[in-house]
Amino acid sequence: MSGHITITLQEKYNFLKQELEGKSKRYYPFVISEGLLDEKEQILKQLKSELQDNLILAPTFASPKDLFLFIKSFSDSILLFEDEILTRRIEYIRVLEGAICSNPDSSKLWEVNYESEKSFTFYGGIVIVSRLKKSELKSRKQLKYILRDCIVI
Repeated sequence: MSGHITITLQEKYNFLKQELEGKSKRYYPFVISEGLLDEKEQILKQLKSELQDNLILAPTFASPKDLFLFIKSFSDSILLFEDEILTRRIEYIRVLEGAICSNPDSSKLWEVNYESEKSFTFYGGIVIVSRLKKSELKSRKQLKYILRDCIVI
């Protein structure tokens, strides 16, 4: 017996939903890989329906500063990114890192910052949907800290 535990997609979804439904001072960040697969698309649709009062859908951002200002405006909220934010320029990734690397297991909270803007601590939750496979995400060096601190489904 190998000791390998298999967790179903439904079990992962249940954990994600339970985490986001809880009233927490800090939430675990999630990346949903291969978000366009039928099974994951259905689970995402279900999540958005069941948590519609708690989720804020992120728009597409014209600049990293717009992303920074959006996260700052909703620094205690649960944000859902569906626009392939992880494939954007490194400046976008650096802004996201500040929010994501403030998860409950972080020993020291990172600050969200962008250029000369006043930095802040993010206390909300982040869910990022990507069409990319886990292996494709892991091959992107600029995502090192995000993937280290996210639960990837």
